[in-house]
Amino acid sequence: MASFVRLLCLHSEISEMAGKSVFALVLALATVSVHASVCPAGRKPKTSTSYCATSSCTTADGSTCCALDTTKCGGITAVQCDANMYWDTAKAGTTITTPVTDATKKSSCCTSQGTCTGYSSCPAGKKLKGTPGSFYCATSSCTTTDADTCCELDTAKCGGITPPTSTSAYKCDANMYWDSAKAGTTITTPVTDATKKSSCCTSQGTCTGYSSCPAGKKLKGTPGSIYCATSSCTTTDAATCCEADTDKCGGITAVQCDANMYWDTAKADTTITTPVADATKKSSCCTSQGTCTGYSSCPAGMKIKGTPGSIYCATSSCTTGESATCCEADSDKCGGITAVQCDANMYWDTAKADTTITTPVADATKKSSCCTSQMTCDFSEGPVAGASKSETMLALTLAMFSVTALIS
Repeated sequence: MASFVRLLCLHSEISEMAGKSVFALVLALATVSVHASVCPAGRKPKTSTSYCATSSCTTADGSTCCALDTTKCGGITAVQCDANMYWDTAKAGTTITTPVTDATKKSSCCTSQGTCTGYSSCPAGKKLKGTPGSFYCATSSCTTTDADTCCELDTAKCGGITPPTSTSAYKCDANMYWDSAKAGTTITTPVTDATKKSSCCTSQGTCTGYSSCPAGKKLKGTPGSIYCATSSCTTTDAATCCEADTDKCGGITAVQCDANMYWDTAKADTTITTPVADATKKSSCCTSQGTCTGYSSCPAGMKIKGTPGSIYCATSSCTTGESATCCEADSDKCGGITAVQCDANMYWDTAKADTTITTPVADATKKSSCCTSQMTCDFSEGPVAGASKSETMLALTLAMFSVTALIS
């Protein structure tokens, strides 16, 4: 019986030791996940204790919390790669083969450049260069940004020749334009000035039927004799096709409205009451300004001004952009006072802008109400910096599953 009891005690001690080891390993694994969330590839956590800018550490605190990891590609100064190779920033987290020398830096951190062979992203009017296998792109694969490297002008296409100027022999005829949409069009052979024009020029559209005149404007007379820039008239051709409609508010020069009224651009298409005079322009085109009464968009740390009914906004209703008009600093709130110097390892927390300062208001209560502790970068304390609660729990859960599988 005594031997059996001793065996049970021994099993308990072993289980307890294993549990502590498992817990330590779990914390270590979770902490590695947290390190990665703050320190970018090529950097590692600093050994000294440092403080982040706010109450949680993020990637923005990388320079505070992390030091260069000179065993990784991203932790060293780039060296000159060999011909047709490039220093690959995607390998920032790659460990350099030891011993670390220029040769191992190159073999670990450089990547072969891709060639233009098979490149299919030449824009209209261009074609793949001859011997594309001898042209190297910036990285391992050629992208649309490598078009200048891989492509050359195709002089058999409209986009491969220089667009004509006013003195060019192949300039387009009257009421025609050089059509950039035809850049990929093959010029009729034999290529001459005449075939360039017939292949690459397009008739300009007229303002007939134009329906995009803005409020306060109307279609010009004889629209069929007015030509737009391209084959169809668009909203950008309004200045070409339209003219001011002096019967509308938007077609005349604004007059000075009466007190607490404003010239309302939303009434640009409103017809002015006749006979048209300054008085009817005002009555037709001016609108009453709204007041700050009931304004509810004061930002945190501010409050509505006294007598808001006597304060006028720019237009008929006060918007969020008019807080400077309707609001004033609330000196009872953190956001309504000038920030004071917080104590060591604390920061003035702008997220507390709407927090009421403990009374009586003094430097001490301003600090206690408005300052927040900074997060430490000391990763040895476990999963702290940069990881959300869900990220930490996920790391712990995965680690537990992994360890359970190892000891089962």
